[in-house]
Amino acid sequence: MRLPFSQAVLHQAIGQAFVDALHGSFLLSGMALFALALLVAFLLQQRQRVTRTSRKLADTPMTVTVAMQQSVAIEREEREPSVVFRTPG
Repeated sequence: MRLPFSQAVLHQAIGQAFVDALHGSFLLSGMALFALALLVAFLLQQRQRVTRTSRKLADTPMTVTVAMQQSVAIEREEREPSVVFRTPG
């Protein structure tokens, strides 16, 4: 079967199609990388905001009441019962 185009025209068309396909793949991968960069920047910005808020909370002075100290002492005793060491004898 013979095509109505000359070999030079066919070669040029195939070459141009190849270059167009390369340009399209670079365009798509570039857009995907750009979207990924925006997503990472957004997530990092949120993380920094949370860290700043937690630092502010950590820097605020806290008032510890006697009732709080007693409840902590009671919980510690429940979790860690004292062990009595006996000497053989």
